[in-house]
Amino acid sequence: MKEEVRRKAGMRNVITLGVVSFLNDVSTEMVRPMLPTFVINVLRGTTANWGLIEGVSEFLSYVLRIPSGILSDMLRKRKPLALLGYGISTITKPFLALSTKWTHVLLLKSVDRVGKGIRTAPRDAMIAESVKGEKAGRAFGIHRTLDQAGAVMGPFIAFMLFPMLGYRNLFIASFIPGLLALLVLSLLAVEVAPQKVIGRREIINIVRNKVLLLYVIISAVFACSLYSFSYVLIYANAILGIPDRYLNLVFIVLNIAHVIIGIPMGILADKIGIGNGLGITCLLLSLTSFFMIKNPLGGLSGALMTGVLYGLFQGGYEALSRAAIPVLVTSEAKGSAYALLSLAIATGTAIANILMGFLWQRYGYNIALYYSLSLSTICAIIMPLIVKRPKG
Repeated sequence: MKEEVRRKAGMRNVITLGVVSFLNDVSTEMVRPMLPTFVINVLRGTTANWGLIEGVSEFLSYVLRIPSGILSDMLRKRKPLALLGYGISTITKPFLALSTKWTHVLLLKSVDRVGKGIRTAPRDAMIAESVKGEKAGRAFGIHRTLDQAGAVMGPFIAFMLFPMLGYRNLFIASFIPGLLALLVLSLLAVEVAPQKVIGRREIINIVRNKVLLLYVIISAVFACSLYSFSYVLIYANAILGIPDRYLNLVFIVLNIAHVIIGIPMGILADKIGIGNGLGITCLLLSLTSFFMIKNPLGGLSGALMTGVLYGLFQGGYEALSRAAIPVLVTSEAKGSAYALLSLAIATGTAIANILMGFLWQRYGYNIALYYSLSLSTICAIIMPLIVKRPKG
């Protein structure tokens, strides 16, 4: 890849892709915090049904990053796949308004996550190729901050509009910001791809990278403890008794915390090492689970604090888990490396969400959270031992 192209793209490309994610997240997060209660309270589904929806849809989201990432390497084109993925998600969400059974939500949410799976690895590779490795933490921190600013705005819009629109019309309205995201991506984002054609040999070398493989394995194990944010909302609603409308407030503070932590955590990780930063984020998930089990506050304040803790974890982990790739991978086949990481996280999150739903319904929320707490704490110890600062 020509250095001049990288230099011109640079942080401008990172910010442009962040704006795309901002607009797309406004669309997505107008819908997502309402879906668990829509399924359980309106469509009369169960917690186990929701666990299946989360498990299947998130599995598809991650596993489809594999062919998408590899294809973007081989074609040396990231932007068309990113456009396709964002387009699928934008078109799908309004059709949730037609759902009459929880299985309809399963289908539509899965298609929406297919779009996410197609776009994520190429987009992340565009970010990684736009900056040099030593700035990766900051770049992904900036991107995640802009992304999560949309995740704050989306629930706030939903909170304001839900009393007037209800579930179904709110789902339809989510189309507008999604369309704006597509326009920004198509008009402003710069294609930044490897100059060298990536073939089988380069992709095989990615698989032979022992440090990368260790990171992928521990990421898969950690993902088995990684319940989705929807369990925070179910917890607030079913355990703490928070009404449906006010769940958006929980989601708003969750995403504000996500926004606040992104850039500082990225800068900190660039200084202390991505591995140490990842260890801290794993501990934040453990702390969240422990707080949910003990929750000394209760009520709305307890729900809001839970949202803050989960948001701090999520914002830090999503930035640093991706920032680790340009640290561990020196070749230009970063799309394939992201694809391999996605396979690991896909498997782990599918197990986590389905198992959490089962444990929650069968044995209670405490047992489900103790399971996550134990596993995430172990991973917090191991992660810094695997992902170490590059020498020099």
